[in-house]
Amino acid sequence: IVDDEPSIVETLRILLKTEGFATHTAVGGRAGLEMLDAVAPDLVVSDVRMPGVDGLQLLAAARAQDPTLPVVLMTAQATLQSAIQA
Repeated sequence: IVDDEPSIVETLRILLKTEGFATHTAVGGRAGLEMLDAVAPDLVVSDVRMPGVDGLQLLAAARAQDPTLPVVLMTAQATLQSAIQA
C-alpha cells in the first residue's frame, strides 16, 4: 500500500488485514519504490498523485520489475488524461 497520506495507508492496511491479507506499507512514492526493491509483493495499491515519485512512476517501476504484477491505482482527482496514462 503506497500513499502520501499516512491515514489512508493505515486505513487500507487495517481493511486488508481484516480480510486476511498480509500488507506492507509505504508513505510516499519514494518509500514505495524502496519497498518494491525490498519485498516481492503480490499486488501494489497506490495513490496516483503524490509529491516526488507519483503513482505512474511507481507503476512503471513495478512493471519493470515484474510485468505481470497487478497494480491498482487510486485517486480522488481522476481525469480522463490520467486514466489513459495509467
